[in-house]
Amino acid sequence: LYLDEGEAFFDVTHNDLLPFVVQTASGMQTRDLGTAFSVKAYRALPTEKVTVLRGKVKVVDSFHNYGVLIKGQGADINVRKGTGISLAVDSTEVNGWVRGQVMLNNVSFLELAVELENTFGVAVMFKNEELKKCRSSISFSRKDSLTQVMEILKTIYKIDYHLDEDRRVLLISGQVCNVQ
Repeated sequence: LYLDEGEAFFDVTHNDLLPFVVQTASGMQTRDLGTAFSVKAYRALPTEKVTVLRGKVKVVDSFHNYGVLIKGQGADINVRKGTGISLAVDSTEVNGWVRGQVMLNNVSFLELAVELENTFGVAVMFKNEELKKCRSSISFSRKDSLTQVMEILKTIYKIDYHLDEDRRVLLISGQVCNVQ
């Protein structure tokens, strides 16, 4: 299966004779070894994510073997640098995504912007490019309005936002955070 861009959840039964493989545009491959897992890949982001809900998967690309991940593990693969890190993951994020919840934990505002673009169909721009480096943790329902989500972000992170009259472009501004 080829995932050009986006996020998808797979629940598959392993078959040695017919392996199930998800390949992203960067060439990263996630091979089923009997599992339920998600793959997240957006061109605007330097990392692609694999999260295992049940079973195990093997993650590779043309040059690297990132290893085997089991239930409760995930990997953030920097496809531009060819580096990856494995980490323990909270399966509630994947379960939430399947149920229409967006759960972002310590992500850059750039990754948050990609999520807002995909959820609400707007182009997100930053008045100051340094804002993209700020980190955020937020959870919201895909049924929430963009205004509801932005008001939460405005309150928590002391940012400002402007949505153009066609509701197609969202401009985020405000004071740049201290990024570690």
